[in-house]
Amino acid sequence: MVTAKVDAHHWTRGEYERRVEAGAFEGWKVELVEGALHEVTPQTSRHSSAVRKLARELQACLVEGLDLRQQMPLALGSDSLPEADLAVVPADPDDYAEAHPDRALLVAEVSQTSLRFDRETKQRVYALAGIPEYWILNLTSGSLEVYREPAGSTYRSRTVLGSADEVSPLFAPGMAIRVKRLLPKK
Repeated sequence: MVTAKVDAHHWTRGEYERRVEAGAFEGWKVELVEGALHEVTPQTSRHSSAVRKLARELQACLVEGLDLRQQMPLALGSDSLPEADLAVVPADPDDYAEAHPDRALLVAEVSQTSLRFDRETKQRVYALAGIPEYWILNLTSGSLEVYREPAGSTYRSRTVLGSADEVSPLFAPGMAIRVKRLLPKK
């Protein structure tokens, strides 16, 4: 018996954005990462709580000229439009009405069930885009993984911080965020 090979369609960002504009994915919860559509996992209350806590802490660190985007797309490369939980981007007077930002100073994902995807696939996409800092708030272990120094498809530096530790974003080195303040109560 001969089985035909069926290749998956590799989406470009432009092709995907045109289909989104036309309403092709209405009601779908997907994001484009490395040319593939990935279903976005529904948020638990712990995930939502952690996103809000992280957003409050990062917002307090922002200086003029920066903006915090929550669960909005980043136009990265020709085939990725990930919707990061949080991204610190250069401010745009028109709030990116014409196009999604194509760079960020920091991207953060809150992770529980998507930890492998966030550590492998999303980390690769963010490193290739040259994003200087990538955080994964790991709800399973109660830690913050801080990736810095993008080099090709990876980061040279990875630090895991516990709840008693503090972190200072590269864009605001004088600010300190206690990891415990980011974690939802168990």
